[in-house]
Amino acid sequence: MTNQQTAVPEKKNGGKIAQLVISLILFAGFVVLLFVPEAALSENSLFSQLLDLFKGELFGTAMTEYSLYAVTGMYAVLLISTVAAFFCNEKGAAALNFIKTLVAVGVTAFYAYTLIDAGAGLITASDIFYDADTYLAPNSTCLSMVLGLVGMLVLSGVAYKGKGGAKIAFAVIAGGFFVFTNPKFEFVNGLPLRALFERIDFGTGIANTISSYVFYILAWATLANLALAIILLAFPRSSVLDIVRSAVIFVLAAAGLVFSGVQGSFSDLTGQIGTLGFAGLALVQLAVSVIVACVLHAQKKKKAQEAPFTVGADNQMVFRGLEAPAAAEAAAAQAAPAPEAAPVSDAAAQEAQAANRAFEDAAQISIEDIARNAAEEEPQPAQDNYGDAIRDIPAEEKEEEKPFDFEQAKYDGTFNREYADYAEKEEQRRQEAQQPYYGQSYGAGQNGYNNVPPYYAQQPAAPAEGQTYYGNAGFIPDAFFSSLTPAEKDEFDRLFISRIYGENKRLPAYRIGGDNREFFSKIFVFMGRYRNVISDGLLEKIYNYSNSIR
Repeated sequence: MTNQQTAVPEKKNGGKIAQLVISLILFAGFVVLLFVPEAALSENSLFSQLLDLFKGELFGTAMTEYSLYAVTGMYAVLLISTVAAFFCNEKGAAALNFIKTLVAVGVTAFYAYTLIDAGAGLITASDIFYDADTYLAPNSTCLSMVLGLVGMLVLSGVAYKGKGGAKIAFAVIAGGFFVFTNPKFEFVNGLPLRALFERIDFGTGIANTISSYVFYILAWATLANLALAIILLAFPRSSVLDIVRSAVIFVLAAAGLVFSGVQGSFSDLTGQIGTLGFAGLALVQLAVSVIVACVLHAQKKKKAQEAPFTVGADNQMVFRGLEAPAAAEAAAAQAAPAPEAAPVSDAAAQEAQAANRAFEDAAQISIEDIARNAAEEEPQPAQDNYGDAIRDIPAEEKEEEKPFDFEQAKYDGTFNREYADYAEKEEQRRQEAQQPYYGQSYGAGQNGYNNVPPYYAQQPAAPAEGQTYYGNAGFIPDAFFSSLTPAEKDEFDRLFISRIYGENKRLPAYRIGGDNREFFSKIFVFMGRYRNVISDGLLEKIYNYSNSIR
């Protein structure tokens, strides 16, 4: 017999380890940025600003205070998520990393917005995130935003593999729209994209009003597009949302292209590099989102049509996707040296040989032999469980049966010693019953109600010789039978009166109301035939009554 073992690939912990490493790097990076360098538009670090906040010495607006409280909560989330990731599986650790990174990016963006709001129009996003020499401003606010965005890209790639690559591409395209904030890329009236965040007044008229709102919405939709692309990095399925946001941006870009021609001249659109480039990038984003959605749908459909099982390296059926680990494990098992067999004792070897011979003998028995042996057996009558149990009891040896002598049994001490007294009392009772009764005869002629004509209807038959007359009552006195429950009466009837399990000539049948002393004297001699079918309660009552009449 061949032993088959299912190859179970060892569960890899590399994914969780990667998530833990990323979690620690992100936490350490944000902690460093808490102390160095200085915060945006400030000469102090972010930690110094938090100390001033809790000391009540912070100089700033109420919105600035709210943003610093949010920063405090952000670091609490970073600490809790980093510690909790050690106690989760791979998916749990990845979810915690996404959550804390999104919180960090959102709080940093809120902090930058409060700085812009406090500047009352004198401070722009470029003053916080842009530097002419290094391109990225060397402050903790800008570096925190960069760390959060890069962390989201890395987390998406590690967690979702191929899908993560598509998500990273969407995020890069969404960030690419902000290239048009450079003054070199002109939109309407020679303005760059960052100027469109303030609603431009093109003058009166419906066309001018619509143009003003179209470019204003286009600028903020670009920011919303980037925010959605970053948030969707954390979701495993986002194809529909990617198509929707890409379509909205493309429609707004096309509308901006049209109203650029309305405000100027359609012949001069080739000179508006910002408008044309923005519309072209929006078209690329829409096309990529549609292609990615179609590819993912085709892969899902193909995977659903594939059979869940395949044939492994050892020509055994395995689950699809597990054939490679199973093949590797089989190859490793073949390459490994065979373990030395443990010494087997002579007794164990003999037992094994005997067992093998028994199995071989059993295997040689054919179905035809079994059918032939069954046909040779005599058909047994159909019986219930009680009949099967009685039939299985070995038959008792026949003994010479002698006639039972009641007269001798009265004196030999083996039967009921009170039999003689009982017979004399029965004879006396029968004689008294036959004598005429003369009671209440005096004055009978004086009472009118005694002068009743005789009743000549049918009288009950006279009792047989040696039997007591009980009239026509339905109940026949029997001390033993009356002591049984209804269920026990039915059982006693089947066993010893109706004898549905077979006759026994040496055991007299029980007669209700009759003389059953011979029955009770012999019942336990033949009780072995009924030991498997008689209930304990009935057996106990027979035993007690048999002892009581001896």
